[in-house]
Amino acid sequence: LYIESVRHAHEERSQQVPLPEWVDGTQPVKKLRDFVGNMLQRMLGFDHPPWQVRLMLREILHPTDACRELVEDYIRPH
Repeated sequence: LYIESVRHAHEERSQQVPLPEWVDGTQPVKKLRDFVGNMLQRMLGFDHPPWQVRLMLREILHPTDACRELVEDYIRPH
């Protein structure tokens, strides 16, 4: 149940703060800046971090099997 909660939190947060889309020819430095800004916005939240952010930060600071699955499913390149 906990692993599914972490997975759900990641999916919901990804929908709330989607990755930027770039037009062809966008400079790599702009893509990197946008990507890092997006990740910070996802992980830091806005005024008060939603439950998804708190859960994800807890998982990053104190990893469990849920963190391993999250990395395998969403973060690690395939």
